[in-house]
Amino acid sequence: MTDNIFLAMRRGEDALYARIRDDKRGESCRQRLEQMWLEYRSYAPKGFRKKLQYEFHQRWWEMYLTLGLIRLDFSVSTFSQDNHPDILLDFNNTKVWVEAVVPKPGTKSDAVPEQVANGVQDLPMRECLLRLTQAITAKREAVNSYIQRGIVSEKDAFVVAISACALNQFGSLLEWPQPVMLRVLAGAGDLAIPLDWNRSTYSTRQETILRDSGSPVATVLFEEEGYRIISGVLYSNVDPVNAPLSPEKSFSLFLNPRAYVEVPIGIRKKMLTWREKNRTGTEIVWTNTQPMDGRGYQPGPLAENA
Repeated sequence: MTDNIFLAMRRGEDALYARIRDDKRGESCRQRLEQMWLEYRSYAPKGFRKKLQYEFHQRWWEMYLTLGLIRLDFSVSTFSQDNHPDILLDFNNTKVWVEAVVPKPGTKSDAVPEQVANGVQDLPMRECLLRLTQAITAKREAVNSYIQRGIVSEKDAFVVAISACALNQFGSLLEWPQPVMLRVLAGAGDLAIPLDWNRSTYSTRQETILRDSGSPVATVLFEEEGYRIISGVLYSNVDPVNAPLSPEKSFSLFLNPRAYVEVPIGIRKKMLTWREKNRTGTEIVWTNTQPMDGRGYQPGPLAENA
């Protein structure tokens, strides 16, 4: 394979791809991508460079994700054809399939708008949530297809790896007051400040959001029976222009508390991991754990739904 990740200009190529390749202001980003390619090219599926030219965000995320998993010292396998999930991790007797997905901004009335260059605009949280939810839903259908074709076993773990890199630079703005994936997967809503001083702030419950058409979209995916085949969701909000050369530091893993197959602890202990801590009649509490240098886990902040 060639050392150069970029191909000559072609009609219909991705605009950001072309800008990074041709604009002198994109030199540092271009060099970073070239460096990533040198590490990734032996793992790249057939035709990767050509697909990158037209499907830049999706293919960039596949490369970035793979490199991050490699740097975490996992046993990583990829496939030359696109008839398998993107990545296979082997943990003793458990196979963990990882499928990468990048939701696009959309083109209809619910689309994520372009950012205003010089001005003020509202954060399009609803539109971003719709795109993220749709992407995970599509991958649930893909899992079912893989199982029906005998590619994935019901005894295997399956992780959807989703990136917000194509949501018009809004991905990094979606994380307050709680991780955006808790909105999509567990129904966390807006921040509420109680008048009772004995109670701390919490996230309100939001089980659905509405499309412009008025039809509801569920935002409690981990509580739906059909999503139990998804063991967890790995999420990253960095984009190709600003992404550091340490992909694994941008990963957050959200465990499905009702999954048929759990994500192996060998994965959980190497990245920031969110899990449902407890559930009562009035609240659901999520907490995170993160690796510490030689000292095991240290509990992270809580996210509550009421």
